Amino acid sequence: MPWNALFLPLVGGFLFYSQWNRTKYNSTRSDGQRLVLESALWGVCLLIVSYTVVRILLIFLPSIHSWWRIIVVYPGIGAPAGAMLLGLILPHILNLFWQEAAENRRSYRSFSDYFGSLLFQAQLEDRPTAIDLRNGKVYVGKVIECNSPGKHDGGGSILIQPLLSGFRSRLRHELILTTDYTLRTQQIIGKVEAAASALKEANNKYYEAMKTNEQHKIRDFQHALRLTDKRYSDTIADANARLSAFQIAISTSDVVTVRPFDRHMFAMFNPAFTP
Repeated sequence: MPWNALFLPLVGGFLFYSQWNRTKYNSTRSDGQRLVLESALWGVCLLIVSYTVVRILLIFLPSIHSWWRIIVVYPGIGAPAGAMLLGLILPHILNLFWQEAAENRRSYRSFSDYFGSLLFQAQLEDRPTAIDLRNGKVYVGKVIECNSPGKHDGGGSILIQPLLSGFRSRLRHELILTTDYTLRTQQIIGKVEAAASALKEANNKYYEAMKTNEQHKIRDFQHALRLTDKRYSDTIADANARLSAFQIAISTSDVVTVRPFDRHMFAMFNPAFTP
């Protein structure tokens, strides 16, 4: 086996390590040296499996082994090429048994990244989260995306849809909320819900017309359904554009604390606040 053929199992190990749900989140949170070491270890494992499979084919299924030799024309790289192929294919098979969300949560905990774990849980549960920044600014919102690399100051980022914003007072560090985005957000969502209701009604009328088998009614309601569907699509696109205009990306290095936020619980301790 040529020594440079060992590059193929290394590539296979990296592909396997970075695509299998069980390990891929560890790979994004590992430093460069650990990533190379882990890729090399998985590459060795894949090389052993590939070499074993090639030997079994040679003994028990020589016709398939001959076909493999036609594809891999260079001598001595059959097992390394097989290791790279296994690294490309195996993760997609194993991912059927290892769920992505559960493995991401496990990875956060294995790196003791409770900051990222809380944000990830809030994202899954669509739960409002309060984020305190170093400059005293505070945002309360829904977590859309969270890229926490495993270290609090490691250059990760958070994308949120803000619901409230304010600041901490300098003397007593009390949370003072100054801006409420909720009303505007509800107005945008209300337009989408109204358009969805109109689309459902138009769809029901079309199917009722289909039952009558009257062609002129069918054509009229079909035309109305197309127009309603077009308006619904336009409403969705407009809502996404408007909501994205409120979105805020925050660097994790600027964050001091994160915690779940409950309007009613906050109002219990702050009577002036309306939940």
